[in-house]
Amino acid sequence: MGAILTFLFVATELLVLLYFVKWKKSPLYKLPTVGGFFFPLLSYLGGLNTLFRGKRLLQYGYRKYRGRPFKIPLLSGWVVVVSNPAVMEDIRTRPEDQLWLTQALMNAFPSYHVTGKELWENTWLHDLILKDLTRSIGAMLPDLIDELEVAAQEFLPGDGDGWVSLNPSKASEDIIVRAINRGFVGFPTCRNKEYLDLVAQYSHGIVTAWASALIFPILLALPLSIGRFFNAAPNAARKCTQLLKPILTERRELLQRKLEGDDSVQVPIDVLQMVVEEGVARDYSDERIMIRIMSTNLGALHTTSMSLTNALFDLAAHPEYAQPLRDEIAPIVAAEGWTKQALHRMWKVDSFLKESHRYNGMGVLSMLREAMTDVVLIDGTVIPKGTIVGVPTFAIHHDKEKYPDPHTFDPFRFARLRAQDGNETRHQLSTTGLDWVGFGHGRQSCPGRFFAASELRAVLAYIVMNYDLKLEGGGPRPKNFFFAVGLVPPPSGRILFRKREAAS
Repeated sequence: MGAILTFLFVATELLVLLYFVKWKKSPLYKLPTVGGFFFPLLSYLGGLNTLFRGKRLLQYGYRKYRGRPFKIPLLSGWVVVVSNPAVMEDIRTRPEDQLWLTQALMNAFPSYHVTGKELWENTWLHDLILKDLTRSIGAMLPDLIDELEVAAQEFLPGDGDGWVSLNPSKASEDIIVRAINRGFVGFPTCRNKEYLDLVAQYSHGIVTAWASALIFPILLALPLSIGRFFNAAPNAARKCTQLLKPILTERRELLQRKLEGDDSVQVPIDVLQMVVEEGVARDYSDERIMIRIMSTNLGALHTTSMSLTNALFDLAAHPEYAQPLRDEIAPIVAAEGWTKQALHRMWKVDSFLKESHRYNGMGVLSMLREAMTDVVLIDGTVIPKGTIVGVPTFAIHHDKEKYPDPHTFDPFRFARLRAQDGNETRHQLSTTGLDWVGFGHGRQSCPGRFFAASELRAVLAYIVMNYDLKLEGGGPRPKNFFFAVGLVPPPSGRILFRKREAAS
């Protein structure tokens, strides 16, 4: 027994020594660590720390190392954080075979044990959203406005209701899911409760898969069939495919007639038709097509509804800004209606949304990339293969050298900047740059940001023109909740809505 214990003790010492030697040789060893210890197991404990203190840790590292890289632990591994503009520009221009966003998202927000990797690795949907959807915004907008009006009548107070207390997160999600699906799957499917419930189940299943894999990474090693068996998302996708089977068949038939030269065919202008056309070219099954529609919903719904929720909280906390917004919106809509061009002229509305995004954040990291090979950045920092690199979004957006008085909500900050000579097309919500990285920056930035910005402008402008808002109980604006590198608007906060008598 004594010999066995001695052997185990020596073996453990050797194992620790080997880990130590490997640890010392890693390029990451030279980088300062924030929030944990660069050593096996201890780094995992640091990842737990980041779950609850991620924003604070990134703020601390940004201030302390000021332009120099540092690293923070996630449960899925280390993230090298950079903020030097030259290094950020270097990351922006790197090709995907060196630094790849998709691989970073797969590992930072793991759910491929449920979805499979093919959904992530095949990036044609990214290009479809960036190009085809963006080109179609103007044509889709009348339908989106129509759906917005119907949804607002259903989920917001009507004439004579007086002040009504609502959870803005729930109201935002109910309105946004209807509006975006008018553009995604068309009418009347966008109002089909069973379809919308399945979309919600799919989204919830993916978020659950991500959260569970983040805490228990061993789940990622399980066979795909097991991951799908215990998660709601795959079943929701199958049910949704069956529900929309007649529509998918009709869309395929319309496409076939179009390809055969039938000039009388009028194909719908929505994302479903775009995905069907690409899916047919790739010989995709109906279920593979529907999974992409539901995944697009996941990406669009939560980010857009959270942005709207924060904007509504900010408007309710600062009702004095409602009238300047109305003074801008009313003459534009009276002259042009709710067109794409009209929305682009609403500088104050766009500025309000962008300032809300800057002030509150959507997350604390962006421009995530994973090194597909060992990469040496322009400042000499080595990013080992498999390591994620990113920029501290919240810290950059609250840097007083970039944004004067950064901790004050200044809703028309960006409208004033646009009013300066030569800035008419700059400082918009959808614009990216080294000082504005809410949507990322560069070719791998968020492809749906133009659609999201148009939709948010339309929804906020409509609500401002038709409703009064104030915080329930008065007092300061409820605080957001940060978890890991993401943000959740105040889950229990409520806003009082009242239909305006002179609504237009």
